[in-house]
Amino acid sequence: GFPVTIPREYKFWEKGQNPYLESYLDYGFIEVPMEKADIHDLVFMKISSEIVNHVGVIYDSAHIIHHPSGHDSRRSLLGHWQNKITHFLRYNKDGGIPDDFKKGMAPWVSGGAFRTGL
Repeated sequence: GFPVTIPREYKFWEKGQNPYLESYLDYGFIEVPMEKADIHDLVFMKISSEIVNHVGVIYDSAHIIHHPSGHDSRRSLLGHWQNKITHFLRYNKDGGIPDDFKKGMAPWVSGGAFRTGL
């Protein structure tokens, strides 16, 4: 399984808590610009909230995998969430800047925008 679980309370955003943004660096993640986001990177989102309260994983060039509250986990179009996305994060267990981050844009990114219309 994935090596990281960020502790959080139920409906933490309603209590003004922001565990994702407050702790992602402590768990080995780095923020990446949208044009460098790639498969397996995380997508942080704000869903009916001023605080990041939803996370997905980029599955392929057009989809994320996520678990909407009250529903089974699912694959959804990345572009559907474009107005809710706040951050793209990459797990970097070894620290530092990963080589693939330095090389330039991911192959499925065109002109700084996802093919899905982001």
